[in-house]
Amino acid sequence: MPESAAIPVYRSAAEAAAPLPQPDPPVHDPSIAVARCCAAYQRALDAARGSKNSRYPAWAYLDAMPHFTGPDSIRDFIACVARAIALEIDSGDFLASLLDAATLALDAIPRPVRPVGRPPKSAKKPLPEKVINTLTNPK
Repeated sequence: MPESAAIPVYRSAAEAAAPLPQPDPPVHDPSIAVARCCAAYQRALDAARGSKNSRYPAWAYLDAMPHFTGPDSIRDFIACVARAIALEIDSGDFLASLLDAATLALDAIPRPVRPVGRPPKSAKKPLPEKVINTLTNPK
């Protein structure tokens, strides 16, 4: 018979209704995506030694790049393209077009709306007395 999951026992209704503790969100690190792309490139480079197809490592690098699934993956993609440019993995024009596509995708993601205009007067801090005295009584 399969084991069943343990059913929690609560001491009160308030305890049962309390939200469950949420784990801290993971810290996003674009270097992980870049390392995955570089590892794919290196594996393909090692496998292609002596082969006539010198484009295989570049294709492997590009294939390992993240898909556009959200802001973080687009930023990872941009980091991978920047690394590919630095390593001269493919032609600069092609990589520039990938960078343009990623920038457009990032710009297409809606951003939170910010309030427009000046902050209310209550938000302004009064000038310090020293500044007021200097402005009203120049020497």
